[in-house]
Amino acid sequence: MGGKKQSETVPKGDRFMEGISTDDIRATLSKEKVANNLDAGLVMLACLWRRNGRDGTWIADMLQVSCGTIHDWLNMMHRGGLDARYECHDDPE
Repeated sequence: MGGKKQSETVPKGDRFMEGISTDDIRATLSKEKVANNLDAGLVMLACLWRRNGRDGTWIADMLQVSCGTIHDWLNMMHRGGLDARYECHDDPE
């Protein structure tokens, strides 16, 4: 289980998704809630928590998905920006 170590390679705080404001992350989360898009909403919630300095293990525990999934989501979002939320999928392990 190297999930925690993998998650730590994705920056936390203001370095996570640089160039995208916390307000934009929150607004996108709200849009996904209104659209009832659970998958994209979970990804955005993970991003908001990462922006707030949470580690991957904590996020995985809160969302009840694997650390590997969280790492993949955060990595894709960090590199791809807000639109990458539609490319993130929770594949059961």
